[in-house]
Amino acid sequence: MKRHPLRATAAALTGLVLAACGTSSSGGAPASSSTAAARGGSLFVLTTSSSVTLDPAKSQNLAITTLGLIYRRLTTWDIAPGRPPTVVPDLATDTGTASDGGRTWTYHLKDGLQYADGTPITAADVRYGVERSFAAELSGGLSYHKTLLAGGTAYKGPYTGQDLPAIETPDARTIVFHLATAYGDWPWIVSMPAFAPVPRAKDTSPTSYATHPAASGPYQVDSYHQGSALVLTRNPHWDARTDPVRTGGPTRSPSSSARTARSWPSASSRTRVTTGPPSGPASCRPPSSPRCPGTRGPSSAW
Repeated sequence: MKRHPLRATAAALTGLVLAACGTSSSGGAPASSSTAAARGGSLFVLTTSSSVTLDPAKSQNLAITTLGLIYRRLTTWDIAPGRPPTVVPDLATDTGTASDGGRTWTYHLKDGLQYADGTPITAADVRYGVERSFAAELSGGLSYHKTLLAGGTAYKGPYTGQDLPAIETPDARTIVFHLATAYGDWPWIVSMPAFAPVPRAKDTSPTSYATHPAASGPYQVDSYHQGSALVLTRNPHWDARTDPVRTGGPTRSPSSSARTARSWPSASSRTRVTTGPPSGPASCRPPSSPRCPGTRGPSSAW
């Protein structure tokens, strides 16, 4: 079976440190290195970008980056210091079952998965999320799967009224992928943004879906001001028991430019992701803290 450089990319990212720390409910300093980080507080994610692409079809975010706060995929990455990264189940019950000599991969969704509005996540939603990534209106995202799926090079997306025959959903929890050739690293491919579920009924306009996407991860979009801040709040229907790598510790996640995120926040109800050029090196700790306790690497808080 063929191998893909995505595995090497995961290995290269093992040494990265997540820009996140836990804070106490009273806004005090984080816990010591010998204790677990307190739940609650705010997670700041600093970025040099002036915008954040929230549509999974257009995103080039890997499994351990910002989009993982909002979306889950069929698989994700487990990254920890001192050992190689591994691909692990996310929405799926396992990393996939290969058949037909590696040309067919079958996945089953976990029980009880829900979006932030309480509606169930289905295999058809995952299929539709993958199919819309082929549309010309949503170009620019990671595209390895487009040439790997049988018939993918000729497919133009669901807005033409056509489904992709290479993807089957025999029931609400099962999705089957038929590849053009045997591919042993397919479990890594389905960790990409295009494999996040998208309900067809919510996708009324390809260009506006990202403003209020259907959240399957620990957080949902509260507000987004391009070039300034993306504010996320908890997804009340995210179940940590089904998620092997995201801890969902912070109560809010504000993402903004380093210029706006100068003070370390106390506990609150949202998360901010800051966008825009930083005024200095990004840091994962408040000014008085020597380190970030309770993290396992880039995937630990996502």
